Amino acid sequence: MQSTKSLARVANDSELCKTFMNKHLFVLISLLQEPQGLRVSDIHRILEGNKSWICNILLKLEKLDLTTRIKYDDKREVYYKLTERGEQVATNGLNLTYDLLEHEGFKILWEYNPVYLIFGSDLEKQEFSNKIIRYRSKIKHLPLHKYVGKLTIYDNYLTIIGKDPFLKKFFFFKLDYDNVLDIIFDYDNQYKGRYGSILSKPVRIDFSRLNSKSDSIYLFIEWSRSFKTAKKNKEFYEKLKEILNGE
Repeated sequence: MQSTKSLARVANDSELCKTFMNKHLFVLISLLQEPQGLRVSDIHRILEGNKSWICNILLKLEKLDLTTRIKYDDKREVYYKLTERGEQVATNGLNLTYDLLEHEGFKILWEYNPVYLIFGSDLEKQEFSNKIIRYRSKIKHLPLHKYVGKLTIYDNYLTIIGKDPFLKKFFFFKLDYDNVLDIIFDYDNQYKGRYGSILSKPVRIDFSRLNSKSDSIYLFIEWSRSFKTAKKNKEFYEKLKEILNGE
């Protein structure tokens, strides 16, 4: 089943959904399948926009007994989760979203799970030259990564939804194909040169961010711990190449 986070983001970009739904429903849908709740910053990563309107919506939803706020002893920030009533409303909103997107011609092309990834900008930071983080990846027979999640490919963009397994934080990434600069299926000096040889070639996507700065993302699709290789890297690379070339 498609991630509700990804669906909430697609609905937020859909003209038909924005006409017949509102941002309150988008926020509720983004909280589905999150028993521990999400922070305002997590919801903002999914829906973008202004954090202030997310806070205002959460206050309204709380007054309607659709969400509740939780402060965990071991965490500094406030988390929001659905109440039983909110779960029912969000599920109804999810079903409406499916119907509207189907009518609009919305289409999921492919999905991959799990996907291990790290950004080039992360590799450049001092923390990723730290042997402890490298060791954490190696003892689990995994490639060096910062995030793990589910990758969904659409007609015009891809999304990755998951977690930072080390910091236990929510992660969401959306990449419009118009922002892709290049896609490479091979080693490079940044990855192999600095962090040692690995059995499986990463898929590297070079892209431009909203601030016009360029970055890269290294992907390992459906990693096999037994064979220490990404089983679907070549398949993903070829499919994405076809999309970018308009084939």
